[in-house]
This record gives sequence, structure tokens and C-alpha cells, in this order.
Amino acid sequence: MTALAVALGVFVTGAPIARPSLLRVAGFLVAVCVALWMSFEMCRIALGLLLTTHHLPYGNAPWEALEQLAVLPIAILLASAVIHASVSRLLGETSRWTTLYVAAAFVLVVPASLLTIQLLPALNRFTDYIHAVKMGYPAFWTVVLVSGAVALGRHRSVPQ
Repeated sequence: MTALAVALGVFVTGAPIARPSLLRVAGFLVAVCVALWMSFEMCRIALGLLLTTHHLPYGNAPWEALEQLAVLPIAILLASAVIHASVSRLLGETSRWTTLYVAAAFVLVVPASLLTIQLLPALNRFTDYIHAVKMGYPAFWTVVLVSGAVALGRHRSVPQ
């Protein structure tokens, strides 16, 4: 793992970087994984509470649904900030807009998956979101869009 980070540093910057200790790399990766897991769990819990019949905005408590919806942008921004920090740390400097690029990429995963399932339906000809998930379209679009957002946010050195 450490050799990979050093090789990526040499590839990206052209100059060798100091080799970090294995404990430091492992601690960094654990912190990134925990932060991402926490943000995705926040999204899952907020959507689960929002979509249960008890918390739907019926009657006199419409603010309960708004409270659940307020957690979603916070969780998406947290996940994109963690990805921005990890990319900046491991691959080199990125622009300050990278967090917003990655957040936009996360938001665009669902529409891209729905469009893809319309163009390439499941084997049984169903075109709903459940079958898009079964076909793996959200996983595909997450990889493509987030890596594209990171590439868009990378600083490029201008040749002189």
C-alpha cells in the first residue's frame, strides 16, 4: 500500500515523495472509510425515516420531512469533502471546487442511472430504478462521475 502511494506520488508530481509509515497510511485509510461510512449511513437513515408511513408529511407535522431532507445535503457534502481531502492527500493538490464537483457527481448518479435503464433495460424489459440497481448502473455511474469530478478539480501545471 505504501509503495503504491509513493509510486502514485512519483507519477503525479514527477518527484519522489517521502515514504509515509505504514501506521500513518493505515490510520488515514481507516479515517477516510469511517467518515464515508458515516455520511452514507446518514443518507440511508434519513431516507428510511422519510419514506416510512409514520414520518410522511401528513397532517400537522410537515416539518418532520424537512428535517430528514436537511440531513441529505449535509451527508453528501461530508462525503464529497472526505473524498476531496483523500484525493488531495494521496494524489496531489486539487482545487477548492472539487468538493462541489464531487457533490454534484453524487447527485447526478440517480438521474444517470434512470436514463441508462431507459436506454438499456433489464433482461426482463423492466425499466424501474430497482432494476437499474440490480443491473449495477448506480455503481457504474458513481465510479465514472466521481472520478470525472476529481479529474475536473485537479490542478494542472502550466508548461512554461
